[in-house]
Amino acid sequence: MLTGHWLLGLGLLAMPVGVGAHNDVPNLELGLVGSFQVTAEISAPPATGLSLEVVETPFIDALRKRGRKIDQNNYDHVVAADVQIASSGSQYAVALSFSYRERCVASRLKLQVMCPLWERNELLKVFSSLDDASDYVITTTKAAAKLFDAEFDRK
Repeated sequence: MLTGHWLLGLGLLAMPVGVGAHNDVPNLELGLVGSFQVTAEISAPPATGLSLEVVETPFIDALRKRGRKIDQNNYDHVVAADVQIASSGSQYAVALSFSYRERCVASRLKLQVMCPLWERNELLKVFSSLDDASDYVITTTKAAAKLFDAEFDRK
């Protein structure tokens, strides 16, 4: 059984952070960016069969269709996916987040940091089947990649 403390911790990971309708966020002008790093992190039981390739590929494909270069050494423009699946007995809790970050400057401190410019955080979902949890990750990742791709067309 999933404990309240454990769910609270995962719930905090999955809380939305200021992403609303297109009118609420500025045009990211992604068309001006020539190359991107695509990265993923997966924390899940090995039996899920999820790989970094499965999670990164929808984003890589979308960027390549736009003529963008994938450069894993580009730390200025990073598309990231974070997949967490925790299990307790026959229950599997899934937390997903996707982001695009760019290097920016904290002028008061005169230091460069990575700023999230686009985020998609899915609410925590619980499944009774590991296969269903894995399918949800794959389907939701593809949907997030489409949403990120749509940012190229924003005016």
